[in-house]
Amino acid sequence: EASRSSRSPSRAPSVSHSQCPSVSRSRPASLPGVSPSRSTTRRTPEATFTPTAAGLRQEQSIPEEIPATMKAWMEEAIRKGIASGVQQCMAARQVPVSEC
Repeated sequence: EASRSSRSPSRAPSVSHSQCPSVSRSRPASLPGVSPSRSTTRRTPEATFTPTAAGLRQEQSIPEEIPATMKAWMEEAIRKGIASGVQQCMAARQVPVSEC
């Protein structure tokens, strides 16, 4: 018991003492008053997470005006992608094109 109280107070344990197997085995569970006194002496954490301004940045907005060439390229890519998807779906079903 004396070795436990001589630990450095600046060292924060990675797990609580109630979860540590060596501590839970060394103390009988039948002792009255162990849990209440233990909960009243619990220290607050030394470090807490504080969000920074870097994590609060807003996403960059998309420009209102998309160049006509870019718009035409995107429309063509979408059109080709849809056509390819429809062809793959029909091939999987084995449906003749004339029925569509």
